Amino acid sequence: MEQIKKKPAEEEMPFAVANILISYVNGFYDLNQANVALKACGASFRIIEGENSLSQEEKDEVSIAGGPDTVTGWGLVESSDGKLRKVFCENGTLRDFASPMNSPVVSYFLIANRIYRVQGDLIANL
Repeated sequence: MEQIKKKPAEEEMPFAVANILISYVNGFYDLNQANVALKACGASFRIIEGENSLSQEEKDEVSIAGGPDTVTGWGLVESSDGKLRKVFCENGTLRDFASPMNSPVVSYFLIANRIYRVQGDLIANL
């Protein structure tokens, strides 16, 4: 497994963070490896066991067979306040999380190998 050697350029950072989180959600990085990589690329948050970490069972039970309105399972939201939250999505609707509709900052939902934009409590394709 290749480790991140240097901090990415400012414009590359969102992609580096997304790749790290997708690698974690898909089981390519364990919790420690993901946090080392997040720190190396300058991310302001970490994955905290018991708070926003995903168990292997939660990762395995994800369903992403159709479009955003069929997505069900646990994933991670990078929210507008700079925190990483563990959130359950059922048929494209996030439970206990909603981003402000008129916010200039976009929240993203990462589940399995997909990234969705958050609009209120719904997820949508990028």
